[in-house]
Amino acid sequence: MDMEYLDDDDVMSDYDDDDNDQLADSDEDELDKDEERIQNPSTIRNPDGTYRCPFCPGQKKQDYRFNEVTKHAEDQAKGSSRKGPKERRRHQMLLQRLMREDLQPDKPVRVIKVEPRETPKIVEDRILWPPVAIVKNLQTGLTYDANQKKEILGGVTREQIESTFKSYGPRKVEVLYNYKGHTGTALIHFEENAKGWEAASKLDKTYAQSELGREGYLKGRGREKDEWFAWAARERDLEAEGKKGPIGSALHRKHKGTKSLAEVLEQQDAVKRQQEREEKRVQERAFMRLSEKLQRTEDKLKEMGEFGHGLKEETRGRVSGGTRAHSSDDGEEDEESNEGGGANGEGNGGAAAPAGGEER
Repeated sequence: MDMEYLDDDDVMSDYDDDDNDQLADSDEDELDKDEERIQNPSTIRNPDGTYRCPFCPGQKKQDYRFNEVTKHAEDQAKGSSRKGPKERRRHQMLLQRLMREDLQPDKPVRVIKVEPRETPKIVEDRILWPPVAIVKNLQTGLTYDANQKKEILGGVTREQIESTFKSYGPRKVEVLYNYKGHTGTALIHFEENAKGWEAASKLDKTYAQSELGREGYLKGRGREKDEWFAWAARERDLEAEGKKGPIGSALHRKHKGTKSLAEVLEQQDAVKRQQEREEKRVQERAFMRLSEKLQRTEDKLKEMGEFGHGLKEETRGRVSGGTRAHSSDDGEEDEESNEGGGANGEGNGGAAAPAGGEER
């Protein structure tokens, strides 16, 4: 309900003004205090949003709705009320105070209940690992086997199947036989990586769209037209084929568990990281061996350099010593020569003296 806001003067004009003449000064002071007190919204509004009359504390009802407390204030403020002038003035003040915005009832909030939407569960497609596809309804017929010397069931050859599924990049095609011969079924094996998983999945979707997948085969569509049916093998095929039939025995023998594409990619990444770590270790070991070899070579060259320096010094010392020895020998020879010359001089001098005497 929309409320029409009134000014304080409009509210007061609806009631008798004679009360003002009948109030004593003490009453006026008390009313001023009452007016100041009800300025606090909590004196009128309860914590739960209901209202009470602060001037009628003895009343049992203290949880008015807004329209009820407004009606109460109006009734008590009228001149016809049994209340005295002071009580009527108090309820006039209360009515004025209720008209202010801070005491207006809160507008009801429309709560729209939103049901939580369930997030659709994403079911990961899982196929047998290593990835393999089943091919059924291959044409067969009696043919004479020279080795067995009897007629057996023959049929579509491995080469014909490889040619048909060449675009999917099969790693191997395996035609299944039993004691009677060709069973009209074959297995297409794919690479054990994400590429092989995606190829098997693509084959599965392509044949399913043409109603030549597993569901189409179970419904019997196209069998009379000799259509080939093919799909990626899953866990359900292990259960359906059992372990004794040609398909079941082959699947149980060669395939263990299933994998999603995410698991295959994660495994490939793990293998790649392992290879990178191994390559890093190999490089580090090669670097260490090379460093050790260079260090040994450097030490050897250093040792050879020290040896060469010592040999050079030794050679220089020998040469220097030999030079000093040769010089000493030459000096001795000179001294001997000088001594010999002196002796001859003395001899000559001695012989000459007598001669000189004779001449005299």
